[in-house]
Amino acid sequence: MPVWIKGLRNFVKLKVLRTFLTDSDGTMQLLGNLPNLAILKLQSGTFEVQVLRLDFQTDAFPSLVALELCCAQRHKRRFESVEFQAGGAPKLEEVLSFTYRGNAAIIKDGLFSGLASLPNLKRFEPNLP
Repeated sequence: MPVWIKGLRNFVKLKVLRTFLTDSDGTMQLLGNLPNLAILKLQSGTFEVQVLRLDFQTDAFPSLVALELCCAQRHKRRFESVEFQAGGAPKLEEVLSFTYRGNAAIIKDGLFSGLASLPNLKRFEPNLP
């Protein structure tokens, strides 16, 4: 992820796909420090790492209200875990997750953890067609 992104203080919406970034932790830390990022859409092809884990750290993503994760069959990497730590993404209202295998959407059991620490969560759809 280019370092100049951290200077985008008024950045509100970001969709990342087919970038094959090699540092998922660093990318999440960089994005988590954007003070006004409200909508984040990530595809598994965003990252080129052995184990794809997304960690929403305490005090990260202060304005995030919508998160969409998508994993397509053509990408070898799958989301292994998505963890929300207490105090991370405090305004998050909506979590949507897609995994496509052929024409069917599937979701890995136990993918999400820490949902109870999201005080404003209104919509959780881990498996959309």
